[in-house]
Amino acid sequence: MLTRVDLPELLVLIIGHVLICLPFTIAGIVASLDGVDPQLEQAAWTLGASRLRILWEVTIPLVAPGLLSAMLFAFIVSFGDVYISLFLSGPGMTTLPIEIFAFIQWKARR
Repeated sequence: MLTRVDLPELLVLIIGHVLICLPFTIAGIVASLDGVDPQLEQAAWTLGASRLRILWEVTIPLVAPGLLSAMLFAFIVSFGDVYISLFLSGPGMTTLPIEIFAFIQWKARR
């Protein structure tokens, strides 16, 4: 579908990699959010904090390790997924995974 829609190649690549990495990141973030005690957010609410302040000062620091691991895992999955880059990029665009794949392929033949 992404190759049929008239979008810039870079946007198509970004959408493709996001679609591949989204399940992994959701799983990591949901697991991290599961460990947050709801009473901490309720305590901040009763002390007069707004929803945005509760999110910024209570929830995000508690789930920061999960967010970091989800971002790192998504980067690794996206970085190693050469086939998405090969399928979605055109002849004029060369991404880093394609360059690494070509380098390994040419080095192996020598």
